[in-house]
Amino acid sequence: GVPRKTALVCTIGMLAGYVLLVGASASAVRAGIMGGTGLLYQAMSRKMDGKELWGWALIGMLTVNPYQLWHIGFQLSFAVTLGLLVYVPISLACIRFGPSWLRASLGVTFAAQAVSFPFLLYHFHQSHSVSWLVNLVAVPILSLVVLPAGYAALLVSLLHPALAVLPSGLASWILEWLHDPLFRLHQTNVPFSYWPHPDLWWMIAYAVFLVLLPILWKNGYHRRR
Repeated sequence: GVPRKTALVCTIGMLAGYVLLVGASASAVRAGIMGGTGLLYQAMSRKMDGKELWGWALIGMLTVNPYQLWHIGFQLSFAVTLGLLVYVPISLACIRFGPSWLRASLGVTFAAQAVSFPFLLYHFHQSHSVSWLVNLVAVPILSLVVLPAGYAALLVSLLHPALAVLPSGLASWILEWLHDPLFRLHQTNVPFSYWPHPDLWWMIAYAVFLVLLPILWKNGYHRRR
C-alpha cells in the first residue's frame, strides 16, 4: 500500500543506515552510493547506466577523501565492480553451455578474478590457483543460505531469543562444514600461489589487455576470428 516513490526514498534511507551499521568501509560506501543513486533515479522515473552509477560513486568518494585512491579496499571494490559491469556480458556471450545460473556464476567469477588478479599480485604477492573454483562453490552458499539465516535469526530474536536457535544453528553448521575443507586447502602447497612483485611493464600490458578486450569485442573483432 506504500506508493512506489515513497518506498524507494525510504529504501535509500535504510541503505544509508546499513552502510553505517556495517562500518562504512570503502566497499560498503561504494555499494551504498551506487544503490542509492540508482533508486533515486528510479524514483524520478529516469534511467542511468551502471557505469554512470559507478562513476558518480567514484567521483563522490574521491571528492570527500582523495587519499582513498591508495587504499587496497577502495581499489579492489571499484575495479572489480567495473569489471563485473564490463566483462560479465562478454563472459555470458562466450559461455554457451549449462543452465543460466551456472553461466551467470561462471561469468561473475571470471570477471572478478581477471580484474582483481593484478591488484592481489601487487599488494599481497599471492593468488591461489583454485580460488575461482572456491568462489564458485562458496559464494552461492553464503549468499543464499548463511546470510538469510543470519538475518532470520536477528529478526526472530526480537520476539524471543529461543526462536533464533534454529536459523543460527543452521548458519553455524554450514559455516563449520564449509570452513573445514577451506582451512585444509589453505594448508596445502598448491602451485602458483605465491608470485613475485610484478614489473611495471607487466602491469601496463595487463591493463592494456583489460582495456582492449571490451573495445575489440564491441567492434566485432571476435566475429572475424
